[in-house]
Amino acid sequence: MAKKFYKENIQSIPAILYVEEGSEPTGWLEITDPDEIKRETKKLYIQRSNDGKALYESIRADLAGMYNSGDLTIADAHFIEIKLINAKSFLITGDWATAQYEMSLITVGGAYTQELNDDITGQINNYIILNY
Repeated sequence: MAKKFYKENIQSIPAILYVEEGSEPTGWLEITDPDEIKRETKKLYIQRSNDGKALYESIRADLAGMYNSGDLTIADAHFIEIKLINAKSFLITGDWATAQYEMSLITVGGAYTQELNDDITGQINNYIILNY
């Protein structure tokens, strides 16, 4: 379903909402100016990108901890990084829905376990539920 930006109908600095069409909030004005829509979309993707970078840094820290504790070899860590390379690319650019799709294409095997796949996929799914 399509989503639109809305701003509070006040004179001071208004809050901005991004909601599904048909869920228009009472007392808010739809943003229709193309330049303003573009600015708000850029802000949205900057936040999504920052969040994606934070998630990937957390994943990487977990892998480093597993390597440092001897639970993963350097070959295992490399194998996992290669499995995640496309999802990582989409996460760090803020494209969470595309990263979610990419995760569905990854096959489990070797050091890349079902548990690891489920954990990462779950974090992406939760983010999308809360932020899309």
